[in-house]
Amino acid sequence: MTNYNKKFEKLIEEDEEREKQEKEEERMRLRLKHETEQQKKQKAWDAKLVEQGKDPVKERQKYGGCAFSHMNHMLHNPEAHSQDDHSHGNGHSCSHDHGHQHGSSNSSKSSCGYMPVDQINQLSAQKKNEPSVEEKNIKKIAAVYATKEDGNRLFKEKNYELAYKVYERGTLIINGMYDLSEKDETDMENIECLLDLNMALVSLKREQWSQAIDCCKMAIQIDDKNAKAYYRWSEALIAMSEYDEARKQSFKAKELEPNNVAVDRQLEKIDKLQTEQLEKARKEEQKMAQRIRERLQK
Repeated sequence: MTNYNKKFEKLIEEDEEREKQEKEEERMRLRLKHETEQQKKQKAWDAKLVEQGKDPVKERQKYGGCAFSHMNHMLHNPEAHSQDDHSHGNGHSCSHDHGHQHGSSNSSKSSCGYMPVDQINQLSAQKKNEPSVEEKNIKKIAAVYATKEDGNRLFKEKNYELAYKVYERGTLIINGMYDLSEKDETDMENIECLLDLNMALVSLKREQWSQAIDCCKMAIQIDDKNAKAYYRWSEALIAMSEYDEARKQSFKAKELEPNNVAVDRQLEKIDKLQTEQLEKARKEEQKMAQRIRERLQK
């Protein structure tokens, strides 16, 4: 395995680990938010029960063990719970104890079995020590520029398959960024367009014409004034012998860069190849017509 392969694999592993960590942090943040909201609801409901002269712990045990099952039960069965006794009308009372125990109202664990309060506090403290979004973006931007440089080296070495993967990784890192400054956002859009064009060029080298066209389209979505994107799109169409469509893309490139010699040569190439194609088709038609006449004469 070459040093570039090892470096690329290490880059992927580091980036995947970073993305995994960020997803976990976001999951925990949402869970923390949910738990905080649930605790507020729990406290509000307990306070309401206290105002009614009821014991919150006993009330929760009667209706499934938590304030939320109690609330749902009361909402769906208002008449059946007009009094404190919970009767089924068959002469005996029943408490819905589901087998999970609740501590006192001062317990660090919520009565619904949600995350303990001390764990919530611990997560809050960890959140404060996490790198800021700005710090994360600085590392990601450095990684993007690294993919560009490494991809260019691999391209020069004609390691096109790996070069494509490196360029593509750069675009994925960019798409995973958020809360960028205006300058950084512009810079990342520009480099993403460049990476798309590099991927298109690699695809042309590998004779993967449809893939090359897709990469050009992605570049154009970012910058529809990029002549190189239309030029490479045309190159792929030429290879597919779709000369009329190729000429359209070349003309778009010509409009953007009227003095581009490469585009002029491309248009000349299209005219030449299409003339040869038409001439070949004409000769084939003549041969077919000749065979038909010979058969009719027999």
